[in-house]
Amino acid sequence: MPRHFPFESGRYETAMGVRALDGPAFVRDGELERYRVAKSASRATTLYHDCSTEVLQHVWSFVRSEVGKAYGLQLAEQYHTGTFESLGGQIAEDLAIVCLENDRDWVAMLDVRLPSGWPPEPQEAPQAPEPQEAPQAPQAPEGKIGRSFAQVHAPVPGMEKLNLAGASIVKMMIEKPAMERAVWGLQFDDQLDKHPARASMTPFDPASPRVVVRHERQIIVGFPRVRAALFIIRLTLHDLVTLSSTQRASLAAALESMWLRQRVYKGVADHFDRIVEHIRQS
Repeated sequence: MPRHFPFESGRYETAMGVRALDGPAFVRDGELERYRVAKSASRATTLYHDCSTEVLQHVWSFVRSEVGKAYGLQLAEQYHTGTFESLGGQIAEDLAIVCLENDRDWVAMLDVRLPSGWPPEPQEAPQAPEPQEAPQAPQAPEGKIGRSFAQVHAPVPGMEKLNLAGASIVKMMIEKPAMERAVWGLQFDDQLDKHPARASMTPFDPASPRVVVRHERQIIVGFPRVRAALFIIRLTLHDLVTLSSTQRASLAAALESMWLRQRVYKGVADHFDRIVEHIRQS
């Protein structure tokens, strides 16, 4: 269980929300086998775009050391073709590398086998109170390889100002000490892999309601020498009944603070009032 959920503020936020890393970068727990099975079933693998061997070697040296501490795995000392591909199926975390060259930033490597899912855009998006068009549906992870920070986050309602400073944000991630942040969403089943091409988008069922918080702990480690940063993404699922009454109240308030576009994007627009009611009454 995370020490802190972002929604405990009672607000839905799209700010970076980073803080100094508190704890290990990788964490092995009793759920490891479940993650390994889900990753194997996903059949996903590592993707690269303009990612140099020098970058991969620097990142691998860090990953090898930290994974060894957390998981006790004996990994190759030097990076070589296949090291990340082999590692991805053995650990719970997903990995991504971003690079920066002058003012250009891009996603250079992805090993994301348990991605979050996104609902399809409705045929006729409901009229939002904000004078903005309904966002395009986000892409699956493989569609993000080679894209900039701004391009990756363009579909996220509320990220517009951050996207304008995309390269500067990547520079900060590279140059600052290791940081962590968290993001969250809701789903209505217990599936770890929510890739839109592999997983069903289970809707909320008012007759048999279930709400699960999908929480991602994201660690950001910079490598200034090679102008790159590593994202370590650890997913955890938390059934509503495991949250305290205070946390459930904060979760309901955070949902109510969303714009309509954000509710559509996060997949909670349908049956929204019933979802909030269920959370408050559980």
